Amino acid sequence: MKNVVFTDTAEEGEFKPDRIFEQYLSLNAADLKSEFKNKKSLKNVVCPACRSDDANKAFKKFGFEYLQCGTCGTVYMSPRPDDREIRNHFLASRSSHYWQETLTKTTDKKRREKIYFPRFQWILDTADEYLSGKKIVADINSKNISYSRELAKNKNFSGKIILNPYFDPAALEEYTGPENNTRIVPKEDMQKKPGQKPNVLTAFEVIDYTSDVDALMTRMREMLSDDGLCFITTISISGFDLQVLWNHSESVFPVDRINVFSQKGLLIFFKRHGFDLIEFSTPGMLDLNIVEEAYRRDSGLEIPRFIKMMIDRDDDQLKKDFQTFLQVNKLSSFVRIVTKKKGV
Repeated sequence: MKNVVFTDTAEEGEFKPDRIFEQYLSLNAADLKSEFKNKKSLKNVVCPACRSDDANKAFKKFGFEYLQCGTCGTVYMSPRPDDREIRNHFLASRSSHYWQETLTKTTDKKRREKIYFPRFQWILDTADEYLSGKKIVADINSKNISYSRELAKNKNFSGKIILNPYFDPAALEEYTGPENNTRIVPKEDMQKKPGQKPNVLTAFEVIDYTSDVDALMTRMREMLSDDGLCFITTISISGFDLQVLWNHSESVFPVDRINVFSQKGLLIFFKRHGFDLIEFSTPGMLDLNIVEEAYRRDSGLEIPRFIKMMIDRDDDQLKKDFQTFLQVNKLSSFVRIVTKKKGV
């Protein structure tokens, strides 16, 4: 199984500027309080990774309970809203509009440079290695309009399908059509056959906010051509910054992150749905920087003395080497995965 290591560096503020991200979290907390004020619609669930019902309380975020699976270690929100309610939140909430109109636009240049374009290259290089002929890519349930726009404009794929975006599809109209060979499939058409089956499926940070991940993976398997590839990114509770910060992490909050799979849980999950893993990498560039920024914001934060010592040394090469160590040993919290659909 492939494990990729990045030599590039980055800082959390490039993608989530403090002031803007704090405002997003504040708006999001208020939106959720209003949307789920009586919480009667929320449902208890078992572990989304291994389906075990053995779980213990982990922590609360915005008043919502997170559990940790006693079998695989996955952390997940329970009780939780269903996917219809989550979609409505991303389409209509103030916080989601703020994310699209302010945070995304502010960081768009850096995201294109360090996330989107390397991601396209990753897909193309891997597809060239494992697939022959045309590359038909379908992107699933994205709430990132900026990424979807770049995908629609990309000329390196033979065809592009944007399935059920969690934003207004009208925002992409100028990028669709024959000249870009891109089409949008709304929610009501998700169960229909998408014409020619895609041989590449992408779902970036999607399993993080999907309530019924089993239904999602079942549908993705049905849509994908035989021996097709599935590209997924997510965060893992097994990663360094999440283990260190735990309930203090600003990366875990509803409903953007209701599933935070462990590495063990991810392996179980994809095997259960009939996918072979080709790549499992944790090429995160931000783990130590995220912990350092959290410590900078709150010097009273309890973190291991060894980590505090590394931060206080202010040694850029040490920090870079440590982040490489995390990548090499699959200990970063950012995970990227390539799976191949098993034949029937």
